[in-house]
Amino acid sequence: MGQTARVPRAAPAGNSWRAPRNRTAEAVDAVLIARVQDQVFLRSTLSRPIAFTPAAWEDFKAAVKAGDYDDV
Repeated sequence: MGQTARVPRAAPAGNSWRAPRNRTAEAVDAVLIARVQDQVFLRSTLSRPIAFTPAAWEDFKAAVKAGDYDDV
């Protein structure tokens, strides 16, 4: 917190995006990630990407692993 927001770089194209290895048959879309220099991009296969700093991404991953979002 307290950092100035930055304008994200152009989102990665093509095969730069990483998708989950395992998806349920009921899933209509998937969450994809890509890293470009000092930003991490997150998007759904149905939406536009959003950008995060690597630090914010690491905090998010740690929170997911700790179960902070299990009730969502």
